[in-house]
Amino acid sequence: MHQQRVQNPKLKPLIGFLVIVGIVAAVLLDSFLAQLLTALVSEKVAAIVFWALGLCIAMFVLRRFVLSYSYLLSGSVLRVSHAYGRYERLIDDVYLNTLVAFGTPDELKRRYPDARVQRAVLKRCPLETRAVVYRNDHKLSMILFQPDETICKTLEEKLAR
Repeated sequence: MHQQRVQNPKLKPLIGFLVIVGIVAAVLLDSFLAQLLTALVSEKVAAIVFWALGLCIAMFVLRRFVLSYSYLLSGSVLRVSHAYGRYERLIDDVYLNTLVAFGTPDELKRRYPDARVQRAVLKRCPLETRAVVYRNDHKLSMILFQPDETICKTLEEKLAR
């Protein structure tokens, strides 16, 4: 069994402090905007705008600073998951006996244009983005991910057989 976690680089203390200050400033700006809107429109509309912007701020912070991906390769399955701290949420299980192709995303998107694509990629991760196409409920699915050498080698060997 081999597990790989792809995550954003750790923040330096000064950058982390500036990020926190930026988040607090964004929330305060959201609150101020909601107060201004209360004078122009009803309180319900201002509250909806406040919560919608707050949700956008929270999603940005989660995706940019908290989200990571976990790839777990066991005997016959590659499990790809979202990871939020110590909590993981499954994206999909790729059974190795259902593999169709493994390679670069551009090549596989050209060869399998009808495959449903799921992403498990971080932009700031230095690892190369790869794609795996597999059969899922008699349909083709594709996962874009950033595997290490061990996972790449295992998938290539499985397809060579």
